Amino acid sequence: IEIKNFTPPKRAPPASSEYVLLSMNRFERKKNIELAIKILDKLRGMLKSTLFKKVKLKIAGGYDVNNKENVEYLEELKELVKVSNPPQLSLKESKLTLNETKSRQTSPLR
Repeated sequence: IEIKNFTPPKRAPPASSEYVLLSMNRFERKKNIELAIKILDKLRGMLKSTLFKKVKLKIAGGYDVNNKENVEYLEELKELVKVSNPPQLSLKESKLTLNETKSRQTSPLR
């Protein structure tokens, strides 16, 4: 997303509308997931509060508990969420072990 190119809508969306930004990744630094959190924070300053309340950021992903970098990065993301503190942000994680990761990679699609 090029935040500098974002233009807020000229008219308000229907009252029931929500805008959901979804990020589904493995929690690895190279994925730059914190960028989505920073963008949400930028939008807070760009949008009217009534519109911003309708923006939801959902971050979901897995990580290998045996991979130190994955574990550390997830903790960094949790801390960033805590500091940023937007109510419309949710972070869900799924722990994977090395054996689960291998079995998922080798099992056929159903």
